[in-house]
Amino acid sequence: MATGSNVVVTFSEAMDPASITTGTIELRNTATSALVTSSVTYAAATQSATLTPGAALAAATGYTVTVRGGASAPQVKDS
Repeated sequence: MATGSNVVVTFSEAMDPASITTGTIELRNTATSALVTSSVTYAAATQSATLTPGAALAAATGYTVTVRGGASAPQVKDS
């Protein structure tokens, strides 16, 4: 993945756009667990969320995307 790339999460069903936020989808540096400041948008037509990092990602570094689900807030919800 290029350091200037966005992260796209595609869902198998339509999601509630109001539940797609930086509190429910996050990007972290795998080595340090540091949260990467980002913005998140949802495209209903493609059932996908796009996470845009606030700065270029570091080269040769692992990152983990977490989508929060389950019964406890905050969580992504289907529509």
